Amino acid sequence: MIKADLTLLLDEFLSRYDDEKHLIYQDLPEWTPEKGGGYHTRLGGRVHPIWDTAKFINLVYYLDRKDCMMKAENAILSFLKTQDMNPSSKTYGLWAYYYEENLSQMLNPDFNWASFISNQMMYILKKCPSRVSPATKEKMLKSLKAAAECVIKRNASPDYTN
Repeated sequence: MIKADLTLLLDEFLSRYDDEKHLIYQDLPEWTPEKGGGYHTRLGGRVHPIWDTAKFINLVYYLDRKDCMMKAENAILSFLKTQDMNPSSKTYGLWAYYYEENLSQMLNPDFNWASFISNQMMYILKKCPSRVSPATKEKMLKSLKAAAECVIKRNASPDYTN
């Protein structure tokens, strides 16, 4: 994608930024058995997809959008609260798909999510750590450690691709 495309994507995310939850929202159709699907979730209505929020945060920093940095930092803090941080939990280090549905409510938590979500934070910490407050950076590092432990515990074979 070129910078103009990424800017359009960021603008689209900004149009769906929830100022109360500090997350990106999406309106899903109500799930019914006739429609099928529903492997990971059967939510419908206004939801807050964690993946969209992770991409939003990354885009703000990648594009160096100073006008959006406060929203991005608030989104990081909200987003981090959705991660399972209980070391004795089988889903430790993982995020659910949606803010509205924690991991214990999901039909089948997706353990790929530990890698997918955490790599968005890794970019920020690697390429622009000075743009994140020290307190938030510390929380991000703790979160990444938990995600790494989740990935290690999953123990996928080296030839696994997704």
